[in-house]
Amino acid sequence: MEFGTGDIRMTGALSGGIGALCCITQKPHGIGERVPVEDSWNADQAEVVMTFTKTESIDVLIAELQDVKAMMDGSYPFEKTRIRDEELNFNAFMQVQEDDINGLREKIRTLGYEIPEEEMQKLLHILRMVGYV
Repeated sequence: MEFGTGDIRMTGALSGGIGALCCITQKPHGIGERVPVEDSWNADQAEVVMTFTKTESIDVLIAELQDVKAMMDGSYPFEKTRIRDEELNFNAFMQVQEDDINGLREKIRTLGYEIPEEEMQKLLHILRMVGYV
């Protein structure tokens, strides 16, 4: 999931004592802009659901995100052990996802079906959740 364009809606939830952060793709808006929630949604619509059974886990996630932010703005005190000689290829992960979508689309076409892109994304999400893709 790539952040930076304002198209990811992050919504906190609590159910049965378990906290969750749900990330749902939406129409882009200003990053950080509070958009009123006027529609209903279900957890199965989210591309990412992070659940927490202990608040300490949330503290750890926040601390890691603060480190990433400091790395990006240049204020992180890098140690030699944390510096890589080569760049990480985050785009390779995104390409694998795109290849999964295209491969699945072709398999479905060979069966004589055509699925709209939005439905294809939902189907791929479900297949990933059950470990098929």
